Amino acid sequence: MINEKNDLTYLRVDKAKGSDSEDIKAWELALDTYYKEFGLSDEYDILLELKLDLAVVHNDFAISGNLFLQNKMRHLQESIDEIINRKVDGNLSSAINSISKWCGFRINQKEVSTNEFFSLLGDFKKEVQALKSNNHNK
Repeated sequence: MINEKNDLTYLRVDKAKGSDSEDIKAWELALDTYYKEFGLSDEYDILLELKLDLAVVHNDFAISGNLFLQNKMRHLQESIDEIINRKVDGNLSSAINSISKWCGFRINQKEVSTNEFFSLLGDFKKEVQALKSNNHNK
């Protein structure tokens, strides 16, 4: 809800109590905890590196005026756009359904915590990789 409505008050137990600055601190704490627990994907790291490279090339172009750098900027921007606009297969509901089937019991999407979901997802991925590896070795 926080992301959908861009409203940090969803972090509050009582929406009538609290302040914007407390909401920001709570959001930063929640994000820090999430990143510490789950980290960021390798793809996100690549995206950050590409954006940093693009910023450096923009600065170099602004300083030197070297028109060749425009091609490099276009290439980097295309790489960034490709990552951002890449179609992602599957969705949360289908992932939860697959994990539920694997676990042998129904996982309620509204009740499962993020931590529990990512833990189950990690275990599920390991199991799939092990099955793929076993089938490949046969």
